[in-house]
Amino acid sequence: MPAYNARLNNDKAWAAGNRQNQFLQVDFGRQAAVVKIATQGHPKWALQQWVRSYTLSSSEDGQVWRDHVAASGETVFQGNTNPNGIVTNTVSPPLEGRYVRINTKKFSNFIAMRIELYGCFTVQ
Repeated sequence: MPAYNARLNNDKAWAAGNRQNQFLQVDFGRQAAVVKIATQGHPKWALQQWVRSYTLSSSEDGQVWRDHVAASGETVFQGNTNPNGIVTNTVSPPLEGRYVRINTKKFSNFIAMRIELYGCFTVQ
């Protein structure tokens, strides 16, 4: 399923099958700072598809990527435990860049997610 299906509470989801090293990439069009992320799995309960853990990375140009490391030193974010529950994680320090990748690590059955990124555009 295409990335535009990945909106939180959408009746569809972004899906990438069951291969490792899949990611959902967002292009903000300009510099942004992400301070929070909310995730859900695929809305169809019978499919039982969601991402259980993920990492974040950012880029200024879409070519060179930086992995996010939390203030606590953690790099892996806790994802979902069911398809429709919303799991919210604080991103501290904020993740800055024009591009953001949600790099899936563990998942249930197939990689599928809906997301919302919270933050603001930054001054260039």
